[in-house]
Amino acid sequence: MTTILGIQHDWGCEMHADAQVTAERDYRHPDMVKVVDRDGYLLAASGDTVACDVVMYRWRPPEPPKTPTAAFPFMVATVGPSIRKTLHKLAPAASRTEVVVLLAYAGELFTVDADGCVIRHHAGIYGIGSGAAYAIGALYAGATPEQALKVAAENDPWTRGPFTSHTQTKPA
Repeated sequence: MTTILGIQHDWGCEMHADAQVTAERDYRHPDMVKVVDRDGYLLAASGDTVACDVVMYRWRPPEPPKTPTAAFPFMVATVGPSIRKTLHKLAPAASRTEVVVLLAYAGELFTVDADGCVIRHHAGIYGIGSGAAYAIGALYAGATPEQALKVAAENDPWTRGPFTSHTQTKPA
């Protein structure tokens, strides 16, 4: 399991993640990162390990439109269906299980599930994984993102440091 936070700002967004990977046992290794930067997208996933690996390393993010467009329609019309199609093709059994992707594109945050459903949060606070509720609660109580991840690690046995932080700015 995992704890990954996303915070939307006027200038762009930030993502924060723990380091523990759970698959029958708990693992930590520098190669097993929770947030990857691929073709201008920041990606993080939580859920079935196979589905997470497919989304983060085998999915080919669609090329952004040549003319500027709002990010949400692009996510709904193109990105969400692309993730769903990739999961059904490369991990058919895993695509029917729980997987949620936290994705940043053009400095905007979105969640996408295995069905390709794209969601935005009105307050700009996102969390995925087993410790997300603890971390989100800590953020609302005034904690910094790192403090929020520490709260999650204290309360969720599937969350552990070290923690990483990533940012993506909106285009000018």
